[in-house]
Parts: sequence; C-alpha cells; structure tokens
Amino acid sequence: MKESKKHGGERPGAGMPAGYKTRKTLAREAAEAKVLAETGLTAARVLEEYRRLAFADTRDFFDEHGNAKAIKDLTAEQGSQLAGFEVLIKNAKAGDGITDTIHKFRLWDKTRALEALAKHFGLLTERIDMQGEIAFKWLDSEK
Repeated sequence: MKESKKHGGERPGAGMPAGYKTRKTLAREAAEAKVLAETGLTAARVLEEYRRLAFADTRDFFDEHGNAKAIKDLTAEQGSQLAGFEVLIKNAKAGDGITDTIHKFRLWDKTRALEALAKHFGLLTERIDMQGEIAFKWLDSEK
C-alpha cells in the first residue's frame, strides 16, 4: 500500500474508534438537524405527503350535490393533493345562450407516489438483469 506523504503515512482518522467524528462533522450534522427541526422535515412527514398523494380521492373535491367545492373550503390534505385548479366560464353548448362554469382539478401523479411508498416498504425492488461472459485462463506456472 502506498503511503501518503500528506498525512505522514497515515490516513485521516486512522487509529480512531469506530464511529469517531471530527468537530467539523459534528458541527455540520448539528446545523442540519437544526434546519430540519425548524422546518418540520422528518421522514414521517415525507411519508405522510406520499400517503396524501397516493390515496387521493377525486370525490373529496365535490359536495353532496356534485358541485365542486370552493378552494377555500378544501382541507389541507385536499389542497396538498392538487397540482392545479382552473375555472372556465364558457358556453359549452353552442347556441343555447347559457354560460357554463367548468372546474378542472389536476392532481399530482398518484402512480409515482404509490411506487415510492411501495419501494419504501420493500414491496417493489428494482431488478437489474446482467448478462455476459467471463473467461478464465490459467497460466502455466513453469514458465
């Protein structure tokens, strides 16, 4: 093994107990933990957002009479499921003289959220098929 002149022949951290961290590493980890705590970013929160997207139900966006709910009446969960919302006012049937209000709800991609959750829980694993050949050649030891 080639010795490093930069560190006097030893690699940094050599001889230290397993799990040893430098002050710089500990300070960086503490700063990251502080940011995560302040923003509320946790693994549980990420899973909750995936759950919201994966199990979105479009029926939740309508009242008991089949009318679209106003944006202000949507719950936080319903609001997080929306990728977009559009209201169009136009004459849908030519010549009838009546203007119609059309509500367009666009939800986030449900299949991607379900796939991410399935991978997280080990229900899906990525499989890589590798093919090829390996050739071995024994050298004559008497040469």
